[in-house]
Amino acid sequence: MVMQHRTIHKICYLCKIYAALSLNKIQMAHLSIQNIGPVKAIDIELNRVNVFMGPQSSGKSTIAKIISFCQWLEKDCLTRQSIGHIDENFTQERFVEYHNVSDYLNETSLFTYAGQALKIMYADSQLIVNRAADFKNAAISKNAYIPSERNVISIPGIFSTKMPENYLASFLDDWQNIRAKYRKNDKVSVLDLGESYYFDENSDTDMLMINNGHPLHLSQASSGLQSVVPLCVYISYLTDWIYCHEENRSSDARKRIRKAALVKALAIKNPILENSLDFVKMPGTKEPDPKLSERFDKFNETFNRAYDHGLHNFDEEFAEFSKQVFDMEKIMGHPKFSNIIIEEPEQNIFPLTQTSLVHAILAMINHDRDNLVITTHSPFILYALNNCMLAGKVGNEIPTELLEHISVPHEAWIDPHKVSVWELREGHIQPVDGQLNATIQDADGLIRGNYFDRVMKNVMADFNGLVNFLG
Repeated sequence: MVMQHRTIHKICYLCKIYAALSLNKIQMAHLSIQNIGPVKAIDIELNRVNVFMGPQSSGKSTIAKIISFCQWLEKDCLTRQSIGHIDENFTQERFVEYHNVSDYLNETSLFTYAGQALKIMYADSQLIVNRAADFKNAAISKNAYIPSERNVISIPGIFSTKMPENYLASFLDDWQNIRAKYRKNDKVSVLDLGESYYFDENSDTDMLMINNGHPLHLSQASSGLQSVVPLCVYISYLTDWIYCHEENRSSDARKRIRKAALVKALAIKNPILENSLDFVKMPGTKEPDPKLSERFDKFNETFNRAYDHGLHNFDEEFAEFSKQVFDMEKIMGHPKFSNIIIEEPEQNIFPLTQTSLVHAILAMINHDRDNLVITTHSPFILYALNNCMLAGKVGNEIPTELLEHISVPHEAWIDPHKVSVWELREGHIQPVDGQLNATIQDADGLIRGNYFDRVMKNVMADFNGLVNFLG
């Protein structure tokens, strides 16, 4: 009887999720997780800036990894204009192994994600993916997962070390690509510490120019600098460099984007084709007509040959269509916004520097374009964030002559309603005033005073108990 009750409950829950995923218009991504690693149950709507606060093993990184996977999958499917490549092996390699979560999953594990491009469900060890209603109009992102272990870049020989194909190996690969863009003439300032980062291509070494003008190998710098430098450089790349430059792509990547542009152009030319080149992988569905797939592959091959050898030998209609594909390829090959996930920005750094780092991160991101997720267990991160939100709310009312006394730079001021801060405890989001899955923010979007009061009460409890014994 107990087993039957559990089965019925799970089926009913899945039915509710399917209903939620059928919504036609999604303003912000919606995320629900059950029984994955330390996360027992959460159900939230993501904001422009999202902060998950809590102690170790409360589920912060698990949530961040699932968000990262879903955001990356949206980009992956958009750059292919297809979901047909998603199969069991894809799920195992790109979600389970890449994010190192195999021990976190069991028969009750489930998550759903409803974003602008995709509706995603992981249940019964299967990934079910549907196009969202706005798939064809969804913008393509640049995604980054910046792990807490980012100071691994300073370990001698790390880039030649064989590692599993997971998020940490991907971070190292990305770093080697990113650092090459910041040579000595393009140094990146590191907060307000007086140091700058640059890559020395002659020695293949990460370097710092310290405040006395002398160079220093990053591997010989403090652990705090080894943590904060890759973070600042990575965010500079994600929020500035990629919007001012063109990336060098591999031949395979260019062909994949061109094929996606071709699919999209064909769908615009003939809307009936929009879903005929793809199919939704759900139980009972049919795979696409193999003859149709074969015809498209041959057409794609012919198109690429014509495209690569010039269009002057083809008729006007084909040349015009090819120009549309070319224009679409350029658009699809350039990201329109960045999804940035940062694990523990406070890693190895002094509290005052943590404040400067929060200011720098919020100053670098575009508050109307980029999405940010932060996991932290530092109240100093929240103090600094709260000041940025308060400045965003009242800063314009402060007389100009008094602004110089405000340490929060204007670029870091942020509308509090673009920020959501959740406190995690034992796999759940802490209820606020009896409300489940609620943020720890008040009606103005500011972090509630009673949260900081509770933090300080815990800090001061022993002090107040001991100070009475002073002579």
